[in-house]
Amino acid sequence: MNRARRLFSLLPLTAVAVTTLLAACSDSNSLAENDPGIAANSGSTQTMVVPPGERVFGRSYGEWTAAWWQWAYGIPVPSNPLFDETGSLCSSGQSGPVWFLAGVFNATGTAVRNACVVPAGKVLLVPVLNGECSNVEGNGTTEAEWRACAAAQMDLAVDVAANLDGAPVPDIASYRVQSPRAYRLTLPDNNILQLFGYDAPAGSCMPTGPGCTRYRSFADGYYVMLAPPSPGPHTIHVHGAIPTFGFTLDVTYHLKVQSPGRDSH
Repeated sequence: MNRARRLFSLLPLTAVAVTTLLAACSDSNSLAENDPGIAANSGSTQTMVVPPGERVFGRSYGEWTAAWWQWAYGIPVPSNPLFDETGSLCSSGQSGPVWFLAGVFNATGTAVRNACVVPAGKVLLVPVLNGECSNVEGNGTTEAEWRACAAAQMDLAVDVAANLDGAPVPDIASYRVQSPRAYRLTLPDNNILQLFGYDAPAGSCMPTGPGCTRYRSFADGYYVMLAPPSPGPHTIHVHGAIPTFGFTLDVTYHLKVQSPGRDSH
């Protein structure tokens, strides 16, 4: 089995996690009112990045990373941002106050995305380099086995880095986080796991055995969460490699954050 198939780095910033989540608001001012730790930000990289120990809308970094995988695996391949090299699909499956960026699945592991438009007031979750292990991929049947599998992948990572508007995120090692527990997956038709040859029919249950054995997964990786960026253009770049798997990820987002009151389409 090719473990590199399970490695996803979030675009530019999607390789670093920026979060503090789970209050419902859609613009920068209401975000600031409902979560004093987050406000629209045009300052330095240090003030943009949410520290790893912070909670965003009631969830930890680790809990947000589980939500990221549920989002990524919940979108059919034709409309999945992980296969999008331009950024035109970056709004696919998005909902709520946190906006997920993504890595890329292609032959080179590189992408420059110029077409991503983000609504005002969104916290960004950026995986830099991330992976997961699950029962559907044959990585064991217990949470302990999935945790160990995911950790073994990330222990091999090198050259992990994230830059926001040209400034590096310092101490990127401190942004390595794990999901706090195994989480459930619900898969659509034409899903990523089917593309890679796994027996993973749509729904939330394994295809074999009596009754319903839920699809379950555990995540590990480097993520950065960003307070809502100021309206206008922003550049997020992420990079990482796992030489053992012959895997390199290098993604740049030249995204546009809209002004309050503008529709993202």
